[in-house]
Amino acid sequence: MLYIRDNQVYGDCTPETYIHALRTGCRAVEMDCYDGENGEPIVYHGNTFTKPITFREIILAIKTEAFSISPYPIFFNIENHCSYEQQGIMARLLKNTFKDHLLSKPLVDDFETLPSPEELKYKVIIRSRRYPKGKIPADPKTDRSNDETEPNPKNYHPEFSNLIIYSQIVSFMNITHTLCTQKCFHSISFKESKMDDLINQVSPEHLDLIRVTKQHIVRVYPGAKRQDSSNIDPTDYWSYGVQMVALNYQANDKAMCLQGAFFSDNGGCGYLLKPSFLLSDNELFDPKEKYHKKGKHLQIHIISGQHLPKEKNCIEDRDIVDPYVEVITYGIRHDFSEHRTPSVRNNGLNPIWDYKINIDIFCPELCLILFQVRDKDRYGSSTFLGRACIPFTGLQLGYRHIKLKAKDGDYINGTIFVHIKIEDL
Repeated sequence: MLYIRDNQVYGDCTPETYIHALRTGCRAVEMDCYDGENGEPIVYHGNTFTKPITFREIILAIKTEAFSISPYPIFFNIENHCSYEQQGIMARLLKNTFKDHLLSKPLVDDFETLPSPEELKYKVIIRSRRYPKGKIPADPKTDRSNDETEPNPKNYHPEFSNLIIYSQIVSFMNITHTLCTQKCFHSISFKESKMDDLINQVSPEHLDLIRVTKQHIVRVYPGAKRQDSSNIDPTDYWSYGVQMVALNYQANDKAMCLQGAFFSDNGGCGYLLKPSFLLSDNELFDPKEKYHKKGKHLQIHIISGQHLPKEKNCIEDRDIVDPYVEVITYGIRHDFSEHRTPSVRNNGLNPIWDYKINIDIFCPELCLILFQVRDKDRYGSSTFLGRACIPFTGLQLGYRHIKLKAKDGDYINGTIFVHIKIEDL
């Protein structure tokens, strides 16, 4: 949950979590909305002990940062559990707060494709369910309060429903129904387990998922088991063209590191153009197969490190670090690999590894390279020191210093010195 500071059961809902996410380039935020006291809709994780916050506080906080980093549109994923009256209040709050920035009507009257992010610059887009007048949805499931869960307002409010233009959430029945009957503005949310089931189908059935993501906005969200706010690995879903992979920004984990690298390839603006093979109907791409067409051979010569610190909570430990470097590649499944250098004893100032790693990359457009520096201790375990993640398409040839980051994403003083060489397969 984006708006929760700690875990999914007891964490506080705060506007600061939204501000932090927007400042890092996030362009889709989540809100589970319920009736509050005194006519004030509230946001919190339903059926938990999380402390609620008013809808008004959140959107006022978002207003100050919505377009400070990126001019491209921001999606509000709203799970609507509010009564008819408080839906109307939400709609009026959105209109009064964002004014012309709020997308309240289509850019053109008749459309068969969605507008581009360029056409929607500086717009706030509401993504939610839109109910026919008089329809009463089923009760929400108790295992997970999220988009796939059917919200339960007593009736729809036209003022709120009419704000749902380009991203109307609909229930998923099957691939054929989605491809044959649903419109381009219909959007689907999948729990991670359901998406994994679709991906793990035998060929060629799993390729139909790519056809869906060519036509519709698809979102994948964490399952109920992730009460600790751990994150799903987004790389499999990106390989199938999924546009929104919901991550818990408070986690500061490997998934957040991968996402930061993935979207850094377009300046961190929150949007990235898909490779042509995930857009074109003329190319048949299978993420489970080796994609020889544009494969590359990557050689990374890890030469040395500079000024490698102990982890923050280990500063008082007098033991000098014994650093080594892990190199992990992510992307399509054939591009996953793990490599590591030997450790260098008692040298965090200027360790020399002089170690070459050779990797075949079959789909460079979706590949990410994660460098992790760790401290090997005398008992065989290790401690995190710093990391950097770079999209393959962002690698620079020749001799390079790679700046390392702490787990929270802040740069540290340490670097690793490498030589990069890339050849065609």
